[in-house]
Amino acid sequence: MKNFPVYIKPEIGKEESVRHLFSVFAEKLGFTILNIQKSFPDCTVIDNRNNRNKKVYIEFEYEAQNFIIHGHKEQMKPGEEYIVVCWDSKGIDLISNLEVIVLKDIKYIDFKDYVDFENPEIEKPQYRIIGYNTKMAGGLTLSAFENTKIFRTNIMFKDKVLPKGSVIILYQKRMLIGEFTVASYVYLEKPPKTKYEKRIYQLTTYPVTVDPEPLETLKYDDWLKGHIIYTDFKLYDPEVNFSILNRKMSRGQSIILSFDELQIVRGRRKAG
Repeated sequence: MKNFPVYIKPEIGKEESVRHLFSVFAEKLGFTILNIQKSFPDCTVIDNRNNRNKKVYIEFEYEAQNFIIHGHKEQMKPGEEYIVVCWDSKGIDLISNLEVIVLKDIKYIDFKDYVDFENPEIEKPQYRIIGYNTKMAGGLTLSAFENTKIFRTNIMFKDKVLPKGSVIILYQKRMLIGEFTVASYVYLEKPPKTKYEKRIYQLTTYPVTVDPEPLETLKYDDWLKGHIIYTDFKLYDPEVNFSILNRKMSRGQSIILSFDELQIVRGRRKAG
C-alpha cells in the first residue's frame, strides 16, 4: 500500500498527535469512530475487523506504558473491551492483557511535521544548538530544568530576538542532550536594583526556577542576560551524538540549524 503522508500539529511526542492520526486512519484500520473525548476512555468505536461489529473503547497514548502510568488500568470497567492506540511501543509488556495498536509500526503511515506558512510580519522560528554548562547551572544536570519553564543564557541572538516557536537544543561534551520550544524571550542588560524591580522580577520569574534566592547573592558578573521562557521540554533518551550533523560547534557554543537538520536530530529524517 502506498504511503500516505500526514502533516500534523501538535508535533510528534504528544498524545494529541496519536489522536489525530487515529482519526485519519480509523477506517483503514477497521474502526468506525462514534465519539472522541478528553476523559477516559478517549474514544468509542465500532470494531469492524473480521465482521465483529462490536463496540469497544480506545485510549490514546504516545507511549504504551503511559496507559499504566496514567492510572487507566484501575479505571477500566469489568465486561468492557479496551484497546490502547499508541505511537511508541515502549512499556508494551506492562499491558500484555490488552490489545495494543502501535501506529509507528504501520507501514503506510508516514508521520511528518509541517512547516508553518510564511508570514512576512512574523519572525521565523530559529533552530539553534547552544552549549549547556553544568558549572553555570550550579552543578545541576539539564533534567533539573524540566519544570522550571525558564532558562537563562548569555548566548547572543540576532537583534536580541528569539521568536516564539524557536527550538533550542542543548549541547554538552559532543552530545545533544535535550530540547525545548521558546514561548518568549526577554533580554535584560542589567540585574534589577530597586526593591520594586526585584519584587516584580521575583514574582514573574524566580518562583519557578531552581535557584531559591537568586537575588540575595547575585553579582553583576554572574548575571545571565537572556531569559528564555519555554514549553515542550524534552530530554533525549538516548542522547544524540553531535557528529550526526557533520557540523563543527562554534567557539561560542552556538550554531543555527535548518529545519531538516532539526528533523535529523529528532530522528525523523536520515542524515546525509
